[in-house]
Amino acid sequence: MNNLHRHGVDGVRVILYGTTLDSPGRRELLNMQSVAAFYPCPHCLYTPQPGVRRQVFGGFRRHLPMNSPWRQREFVYKGQKYMFRDVERRAPPILRNDRNVAVMVSLATRRKPFCGHKGASVMSSWIGADWGGSACDGMHDKKCFTERLVGTLVGKGSHGKYKNWTKDPQHREDCRMYGIFPQVHDGATRSTGHEC
Repeated sequence: MNNLHRHGVDGVRVILYGTTLDSPGRRELLNMQSVAAFYPCPHCLYTPQPGVRRQVFGGFRRHLPMNSPWRQREFVYKGQKYMFRDVERRAPPILRNDRNVAVMVSLATRRKPFCGHKGASVMSSWIGADWGGSACDGMHDKKCFTERLVGTLVGKGSHGKYKNWTKDPQHREDCRMYGIFPQVHDGATRSTGHEC
């Protein structure tokens, strides 16, 4: 790759750019943890919030302008009421760049990743490669988010992936602890077993 970059083919220099629009492929190319890990984003140092038992992905509101009404604890959008455990006051997360990624990679091992990095990316030895050129895959990221959302909405069902769903009690306890969605934690919306 570097020879193509330096010398090209028959005197025509080749500029290389390596990326993938597949989230699992991106994870492998960049040598990062799963796209569902605590640090799933290759572009920023997004940090989730601690939950009752583990970390939860409630930090996406950090990307909104500081004065956005959607940073509030409760808001209504298109007739739907949204509730969060707190007002999101954190500034947007810092972006990953060649410099801070090099530091994180130096602290990472395959057994103990650091901020999502397991080691140097496949392209790190390429001349001219930079971290900012690592593109996200919006389709895959939305698909992962939607799967989690649908699993929460459907709850326990009679067959398929939902027959082993055991998180309803945890979600009810989270709602009770954070004082949100009382109709969920008081049992008024228990799953009927029907699926979408």
